[in-house]
Amino acid sequence: IAGAEGSGRRTFVNSCIMSLCSIRKPEELKLILIDPGHVDFSAYDGMPHLLAEPVSDIKTARKALEWACTEMDRRIEEFSQEKARNIEAYNRKARKNKRVPEIAIVIAELSDLMYSAGNNFEELIIKLIRKSAGAGIYMLIATQKPSPDIFTSLMKSLVPARAIFAVGSPADAKNAADSQDAAKLTGKGD
Repeated sequence: IAGAEGSGRRTFVNSCIMSLCSIRKPEELKLILIDPGHVDFSAYDGMPHLLAEPVSDIKTARKALEWACTEMDRRIEEFSQEKARNIEAYNRKARKNKRVPEIAIVIAELSDLMYSAGNNFEELIIKLIRKSAGAGIYMLIATQKPSPDIFTSLMKSLVPARAIFAVGSPADAKNAADSQDAAKLTGKGD
């Protein structure tokens, strides 16, 4: 999700989180909220859907993504042993107390992570994007600066869906949406 300050990006992200939590019980969905700017996710602290309190520092964010990669690999192996192609098939076969919840990882500002330790975060994010859906782990990544050094070409090629609000420049629009038209949006939720 790309969008400059005031474009509606934060409202969209918060709407997605609330929608997910309203249609899934805490035992069906767990959230990892990564907010390096300490602005977006503090209101969710204490919510029963959270795996842990919202992450606001870079080291903990890295550990959270590393854990997610390990959990993804563990789930893929377990699903394979049970001859289940994905989380839905696994949970249909599992007894009620053995079902695994889906996990949604929400990153409030990708540029904060990429500027702090870009290559390390890029590797983790790409690994998750490539293999996590079958394991029931999904990512929602937001940024106000979708430049090529933040939203890299490899990430761009792997992300299955993008939402673009008004961005700061035609170059950012071109990188985020493969079109310069996002730079022409009015910024009122367009």
